Amino acid sequence: MSLSERSRSALFLGLVGTVQGERAVEEMLSYLPARDVEEPVSKEFLRAELAVQQAEVQAEFAAVRSEMADGFSAVRSEMGGVRSEMGDLGTGRSGPRWPGSGSICDARCTPGSRSRWPG
Repeated sequence: MSLSERSRSALFLGLVGTVQGERAVEEMLSYLPARDVEEPVSKEFLRAELAVQQAEVQAEFAAVRSEMADGFSAVRSEMGGVRSEMGDLGTGRSGPRWPGSGSICDARCTPGSRSRWPG
């Protein structure tokens, strides 16, 4: 139950004479709701709300973990392909060759940039 402004004022004036210091009375009255929307929360309600929030956070973390696992799987797959291509380049089994040299070129090679070509 909330206190009306009149009741809050009467309590304040009555307690200031009894309790030493206005600040102490203000602090005590701050624990009493001034409006109906400021009703104190029960422990049961708080626990229920926290359980709902915790479940939502756990679901979000599970979704993020799943997305990360999918992303890591794609990266591993791509890296496997890159390793395979690099192994092929190192053994000379595939890839375009520099005319007349037998050296394997990567996709960035152009005839005017021989320095990028292995071999």
